[in-house]
Amino acid sequence: MRYHIFLFLLILNIDISLCQTGTNLNDLLTHLFTTNNYNVYARPSNDQTVSTLVSVDYYLAGISSLDEIAEKFTTTGYLSITWTDDYLTWTPGSYGNIQEFYYPQGNVWKPDISVQNGFSKMQELGSTFVVVNVQSTGTVSWEPFELFETRCTVDTTHFPFDRQTCDLIFVCWSYKSTDVNMTVGSNGVQLYEDFTSNGEWSVTTTTYNVDHDGFEVKITFSITVQRKPQYFVLNIIIPVILVSLLNLITFIIPCESGERLGYSITVWLTFAVFLTIVSGSLPKSANSTSVIAVYLMLMLSIATLVVTISAIQIRASSYSEEEKKIPKIIERMVLYINKKKNKVEEIKGPGSTEEKLECTVTWKEVNSTFDFIFFWIGFILIFLITLICFCYIAAN
Repeated sequence: MRYHIFLFLLILNIDISLCQTGTNLNDLLTHLFTTNNYNVYARPSNDQTVSTLVSVDYYLAGISSLDEIAEKFTTTGYLSITWTDDYLTWTPGSYGNIQEFYYPQGNVWKPDISVQNGFSKMQELGSTFVVVNVQSTGTVSWEPFELFETRCTVDTTHFPFDRQTCDLIFVCWSYKSTDVNMTVGSNGVQLYEDFTSNGEWSVTTTTYNVDHDGFEVKITFSITVQRKPQYFVLNIIIPVILVSLLNLITFIIPCESGERLGYSITVWLTFAVFLTIVSGSLPKSANSTSVIAVYLMLMLSIATLVVTISAIQIRASSYSEEEKKIPKIIERMVLYINKKKNKVEEIKGPGSTEEKLECTVTWKEVNSTFDFIFFWIGFILIFLITLICFCYIAAN
């Protein structure tokens, strides 16, 4: 019983000065910022000949968009920036064992880090409601969350199976490297734990690089993204290949049919529409040429030849053998391809034993033969062009 009473009295007499109170924090802030006359414009180093080391990490929270036409890469994330402030140190035991506190970012010194390859005008990182974490050792941690819009050179050669690498380049705008020396922290560039995936792009790799360029230090965070091609495969590539095959159907339609020329022109217009759609999705830049755009242009050229050939054949079908004689070389070609037999006629006359050989070829047969030739030439040509182009695209 006496032991329990002794323990109770001992608890009551514990020095409450070990508890952290609001008064302790107020005293600490008054000491650091008022008594010590803290200046937010003074670089926080007791020895001004020694540079302030600033470590920077980037946490990617999500990819908002990659505008290929404007070549603008938009991401959300935050920078984890850490440095040591020699003017913000204290002994925790003197202030209720306070180890850290939070303070508005505008009331402490911070490096003027900005995006060098920004798409719009330069602006300050963070906001008025963002606070920094200050440790008793003087370590200051600042984590401004931002929507970063940066320029990104887009290479659409392998569209829609392309892979793009976009950079976020950070520099200390005003300070020289002899004053503020930036470096990458232990994490570099990482995906945020609540990373939001993009419907069109997926992140494949992330890298970083520190470049010392004279008195300037550049930190480059590189993000490589891979396009998700399903939409373009289903809505552009497969329809284009099918329309390419439909282009050959022109040579199956008889020349006597009034629909042949109209059908070939319709196919030509279809390729023109697809070429317009693809061109509208690509940047107007001379840096790269999309293979799919070249493929569509080749298919459009073939469709133009098909329209021209159809018009010539329709014109030829209106001829008669008496009105316009078939050239000998065309006649021999038709006979060779069709393996047409010679027609033998006996010459009737007194005492005659001679025979007359006659080869009959009509303009209709000429058109039919050339339809056969152009169909298979077109098929082989379209097959080879399609195979080469899409194998090259898929090689990415």
